[in-house]
Amino acid sequence: ERGLTAVKHTLQLNDALYNAGLLGLVRVMERMRIPLENERGTSLTVDDSIFEDGKFTEAYFDELCDRYQSQTKYAKLMQELSRYTGRNPEIPDKTDKDYRAWVTSVKTKLESDSYKAAYEIVAKQEADAFDFRPLIQKWKSSKEPAQQIACVPELYEKLKQYGKTFVLKDIAYNFVQPYWGGIAFLNRNKNKDPFEQTFEKEFIQPILSYKQKKGKKVYHCLQCDAVLSGAIADARMSWIEDVGIDVKRKTNGFWNFNIDLGTCPLCKLVYACIPIGFRSMAYEGVFINSNTNFKRLKSLNDLKPEDPTEGSFATIINTFVVEAELREAENKLKNIQVIRRRRNDDGQWEYRVNILSAELLKKFKQCKESLERLIKINPRLHRQVINEILEGKNLYPLLYRQYRRTLRDKHSLGIYFPVLCVQIMMFNGKEKNCMTENYLWHVRRKGYDLQVGIAKRLNSKNTVTLSYGLLNALQAGDKNRFLQLVMRQYLSMNLQVPDLFIDAIADDEKFRAVGNAFLIGLNGEEPKKKEEEKKA
Repeated sequence: ERGLTAVKHTLQLNDALYNAGLLGLVRVMERMRIPLENERGTSLTVDDSIFEDGKFTEAYFDELCDRYQSQTKYAKLMQELSRYTGRNPEIPDKTDKDYRAWVTSVKTKLESDSYKAAYEIVAKQEADAFDFRPLIQKWKSSKEPAQQIACVPELYEKLKQYGKTFVLKDIAYNFVQPYWGGIAFLNRNKNKDPFEQTFEKEFIQPILSYKQKKGKKVYHCLQCDAVLSGAIADARMSWIEDVGIDVKRKTNGFWNFNIDLGTCPLCKLVYACIPIGFRSMAYEGVFINSNTNFKRLKSLNDLKPEDPTEGSFATIINTFVVEAELREAENKLKNIQVIRRRRNDDGQWEYRVNILSAELLKKFKQCKESLERLIKINPRLHRQVINEILEGKNLYPLLYRQYRRTLRDKHSLGIYFPVLCVQIMMFNGKEKNCMTENYLWHVRRKGYDLQVGIAKRLNSKNTVTLSYGLLNALQAGDKNRFLQLVMRQYLSMNLQVPDLFIDAIADDEKFRAVGNAFLIGLNGEEPKKKEEEKKA
């Protein structure tokens, strides 16, 4: 739609990755104080005038910095340097291990390839140019701690003065490159040029100079259907990770491949905003997709963990699914599609899609207390549990692996009780024989009482031997062997065998739940009830 002074474009919510880019674009526009015209709609109107005079580019990089600066190695470097920026800092001995580790860490960051490129960018600035290299060399060549520390205040102040360049270098390689690369400031031939300059040339100028190509054979943008301004090859999408095909490479599967899909300049910019649409925590990107309207898309992705450097997709499940979306789960609204950008077991980036159904959200709600206890006790285990659930896996194999490692290290199994409770609530349903957390607590108490009895009457080594035998029986699903070991231990101490084992022997699921709870009690601290845990 053409106006008197500018061109207006209308973009629609579409597939998940494009929606992530649209959300990123909206966030940049909001930073520019350009509100959405209709938050409850599915379309976004963009006026060309917002791209003039470098306003959008400035807001784009400011948004990146605000989102990711706290997670960069620059932030950590400045924290390390601040150790010796105060008045009369203590001068350590050069043989001090802590000081040597500090020197190694600082040196590694200062000598990285990305920072060397940053030094050149700073040196090329038209105003306030500064050459870092002599200062870095002076710091490196200092052989005594006093000389090295004397360089720190100036180094710290100069890094602070030109901090945005270093922050953007870190962000480019750690938070942008997982989504797209090879062009603009991520082109290896342009990585020593100013960020704004390369971004403007690649993404902004084509929008401002856009003219529809005329003729019989024209191609349309795959997203907004606009007529492309040039050859289809110029609109290829190979720069977007795991989406486009690099048609310049003659790989076997795409020999003589004819391109027929591409994006217009504006939609290309949308894809460049994907890193702002995703929320990256602990180097894992997460985007929650919705095509309902922009207001809902924004609210679903308004995720603010207390500490993004320690966050993860599991944290998002805990804060978003367990707390924010409980009402939606109860009302059985639409499924929620969560897109994750993460490294696989081979260290390669991949997209992982999880569908959080209303039923799954409901079960997460039932597990809320156990999940909250677990994330306080062991965030890493909490993350493992969430991943296993989302992949549809039973939690018992995870528990058995953890039991063996913990028994080997002679630690308590108590931290695994919330995991067992989650397993019961997530996978057992509401059948007649389904365990309750109170009943499992009672079984765990029986295991702890036996542990105390063995310690008083026999040798604590008997507990270890018995535990491995019970664990082997549980893993093999051998109910007879498990019951035989329990009965032998109780009878050898002239104690009555609890009826709960007899009740559980007829039901496989009940047997596994009872067996795990008993094993945790046998190798854990005295179990506390919920009321006692809240006071502790």
